[in-house]
Amino acid sequence: MNLMLDDALRRMRDALAGFLDRAVRPAEAVYRQQLALQDDPWHWTAPAVLGDLREQAQELGLWNLFLPGDQGAGLTAQEYVPLATLAAQSPIGPVAINCAAPDTGVMNLLAEQGTASQQRRWLQPLLAARVRSALAAAPAGTSIVRDGDECVVSGLQPGVPGALNPDARIFLVAAEAEPEVEAGLEVSAPRRRRHVVVPRSAAGVTVRRSTWAEGARDDRPPGGVATLVLDEVRVPVTNLLGFAGDGAGDGGSEARGDLGLDQERRTG
Repeated sequence: MNLMLDDALRRMRDALAGFLDRAVRPAEAVYRQQLALQDDPWHWTAPAVLGDLREQAQELGLWNLFLPGDQGAGLTAQEYVPLATLAAQSPIGPVAINCAAPDTGVMNLLAEQGTASQQRRWLQPLLAARVRSALAAAPAGTSIVRDGDECVVSGLQPGVPGALNPDARIFLVAAEAEPEVEAGLEVSAPRRRRHVVVPRSAAGVTVRRSTWAEGARDDRPPGGVATLVLDEVRVPVTNLLGFAGDGAGDGGSEARGDLGLDQERRTG
């Protein structure tokens, strides 16, 4: 793989290096202090200094560098590698430029598989760092069954990074879809892996701390690792990634507070 930098990419790398030296690394101690003073240590995006860094990064054009195309910085994966390596030299570097996992994985999937309506509802707030997300990527044991205009999502997702952060307002859940979820498929058709957006505020969603997260390993930044329990969670069928519906109900979930910051998280 050729990682030679052209002039434009070299200028971006130099700008990122300067931002890290001038602003990010000096802020690391302040970030740790502000995080330690919080009542909720898993609310790792709350420290005020992080918001200041994000504003500076956007002004410098160092924002969403991971995402190709016009919704991101327009870089290829190969071009992004040296920038990601550089940002990762600081524990708060990736999140300061909105290039931190698990949000990057969620945003990539929404950009690649989401409809225009789904991208407006979920991708745009994530690109603006108004909310956070988590990727529940273990489809085995999690199912999606269609019931009219809704999908019923059930299962247990272990080891979900970032889920303990209360700013994670949506979970992108990988699950095995029953045949009737897919329009036009016969009942005898095999299950298919699908991704569905599940709001944190939905009835039946429980976020539990993983038992090993309380031991020797400290997973508080960036957000901890949790177990996500989905107990017959009902979401509109339009929450299935790539579902080309008529848009009905697209605004309803948002109005009920899918991405609202005033919802209390469920813990178990």
